[in-house]
Amino acid sequence: MEDGFKFDLSTDLKILDFSLGEEVLSIPYRMKINYDPPIGRIILKGVANVKDNYENLEKIEQNLEENNSPDNKLVREIVKQNLTEAAIISKSLNIPSPIPAPGKVKRD
Repeated sequence: MEDGFKFDLSTDLKILDFSLGEEVLSIPYRMKINYDPPIGRIILKGVANVKDNYENLEKIEQNLEENNSPDNKLVREIVKQNLTEAAIISKSLNIPSPIPAPGKVKRD
């Protein structure tokens, strides 16, 4: 890609299901990263396994059932893990990384 290429990204994280065990809550998900203009799309699928005591896992499960959405901490962890993977994939596809480059760096 040429320098200065302008594009927008949209990220969509969808929780597909969840199941509670004694010590782990398994949460299958799909994360899509779309580029605009449509130069590519990255789709990542996985399972987030949350380990904690049963009482805390029940609270997370209840939140998923009632709000149909995970809490912000869980979303950040899933996105953080997947953005790293998506950056590697984007390099092999020769499309811009979904992780923004740092702005101008000033030197003291």
